[in-house]
Amino acid sequence: MAAELQACSQLEEGYRPRVVYLVVQKRHNVRFFTADGSNKGNVAPGTVVDHTIVSPWLFDFYLNSHAAIIGTSKAARYICLLDELGFGSDGLQTFTNWLCYLYCRCARAVSIVAPVYYAHLLAFRARRLSDDVSEDSASLRSGSSGSSSVPRFGQYAPQLDSKMFFV
Repeated sequence: MAAELQACSQLEEGYRPRVVYLVVQKRHNVRFFTADGSNKGNVAPGTVVDHTIVSPWLFDFYLNSHAAIIGTSKAARYICLLDELGFGSDGLQTFTNWLCYLYCRCARAVSIVAPVYYAHLLAFRARRLSDDVSEDSASLRSGSSGSSSVPRFGQYAPQLDSKMFFV
């Protein structure tokens, strides 16, 4: 968090935004079903589970923000590490559900918040733009020992400096 605060202070002296840190987890084995078996047994989009099966020590909840097209829908687990904005439980759950409707590649709600999808696309694009595809960078990506340098990025057309990449 110190690096983010330093970057903000470089934008403007004394600039200290309040932040909310959420961890999103999709790799779990928790599924939710309706008691009456309606909607193929899937719970309705926007369903939040924040009691009974969640951690008693953490601020966490499960959100099923999307409708399953086929099969069983899988809710995402959200763990709040820091809430400087003071959203509170209901506010953060509502805001998180709204963020699932903002992904520009889909006209429906997606299973996790749009910023996570965009971060995934950015990481994939950065990997594709990297010109260091030697064995050292492959071992760096896989987590094994090897070169500790960060992969370099190739040259691109100077006119792209002021252009935005499309998602």
